[in-house]
Amino acid sequence: MLSRINAHLLTGANLYTRGLLRVYDATIHTINGNYLWKFSTKSVLIPFFHANSSPRHMDVGVGAGYSPYNRHKQDNSLTLPGVEHRQFDSISLMYVFHCLPCSPIEKGRIFTNLKSYLSSQGTLSGATILGCGTSQHWLSRLYIKLYNWACVFHNKDRKSSRRFGTML
Repeated sequence: MLSRINAHLLTGANLYTRGLLRVYDATIHTINGNYLWKFSTKSVLIPFFHANSSPRHMDVGVGAGYSPYNRHKQDNSLTLPGVEHRQFDSISLMYVFHCLPCSPIEKGRIFTNLKSYLSSQGTLSGATILGCGTSQHWLSRLYIKLYNWACVFHNKDRKSSRRFGTML
C-alpha cells in the first residue's frame, strides 16, 4: 500500500517544475480560489496562514511553498527550520488532503504522524478542497470531477468529504 502511495506522490511531485509552479500559483490562488472555490487567497488563506504559523514552522504540501513565501514577503519573522528541529510550534497542510491518493482512513493517519512533530502547545492547520457531498456550484463540481479523473485530486469519496468537512 505504501509503495503505491509513494509512486503516486513521486509522479505527482515531478509535475511541479519551477515554470509550472508559477502557472500553478496564478491559477490555483487567483482564478480557482476566487471563481471555483469562492474564497480569496489574499483575504482568507494568507491571513489564516499568518494567524496559525509560528517562527518554528513546518509546511507540509505539494511543494509550491505559496503560503510561507507570501508570509516571508509580507512579514520577515518567519524562519524556515532546518532538519535538526524535531518539534514545531506550527504545522500547515495547505491544499494537501484532496491531492493524496489514499483512503479517508489513511488520510486520517497523517494527524497521528504529524502529532509527534508538534510541540506541546503546537498548532496544526490547513485548507483543502472538499469533494462529493458538499454544496458547490456546477463549475466547481465539473472541475472536481475533471481533476479526480486526471488523478490530480483524490477527493471523490463521499465519506471523506463529510468526515473532513466536520473535522476541519
